Amino acid sequence: RWPYTLTVGKDVSNIFVTATTESEYSTVSGDGIINLNKGWNNIVILVTSELGATRTYTMMVYREFNVENILSYILTSDGDLDPEFDEDTEDYILEVDEDVTEISITGRPKDPAAHVVGNGLYDLTGIKQKDVKITVTAEDGISTKTYNIRIKKNFEGSSFLESLEVRNGSMTPEFNKLVTSYSVNVANEETSLDMIYTPEDENATVTVVGNKNFVVGVNDVEIRVTS
Repeated sequence: RWPYTLTVGKDVSNIFVTATTESEYSTVSGDGIINLNKGWNNIVILVTSELGATRTYTMMVYREFNVENILSYILTSDGDLDPEFDEDTEDYILEVDEDVTEISITGRPKDPAAHVVGNGLYDLTGIKQKDVKITVTAEDGISTKTYNIRIKKNFEGSSFLESLEVRNGSMTPEFNKLVTSYSVNVANEETSLDMIYTPEDENATVTVVGNKNFVVGVNDVEIRVTS
């Protein structure tokens, strides 16, 4: 009949409840050592008089949830985090070699009861960089923290093009960085190729030779990439 409330910390797994009756002839049930779950716990104490009359006392005990939302470490199957992992640092760069096609990333929460989203195997085929987020949600379901990892492929020293497109002609075969010879058909009035190209190594130098004053027939154009 009479509600009472009590809040205890997350590490309190049980409490000892003592109830004393007004009459020495009354009996009490529901007291003693009470194990607590996280969240609200309903404790009912029943007092029975000598004549059998009863009175119920209700105690609502709230055991707090853990609000820890940090990782203890991040493991990667390739490369090293920069800067070195720290639980309070949220942003990282992870450099891998250009031939890495997939990478596994695993973040372990400091609190085993926390929930982590973002762990897994990531496909790196055909891309220069990828952003990965690992989000930790604390046991309370409210407190969150996100760690950001930018995966970058290291193309330093590469003399390949990443992409090549001709906008005013039809190029065959389709671009592949390992293929170095292509045929392009353009209209008679075209005097040069309108090209868009991107080197794998952003510091590489691209030089185009022969791309002007086209004549009817075959014209040779060279794209030279110097790392």
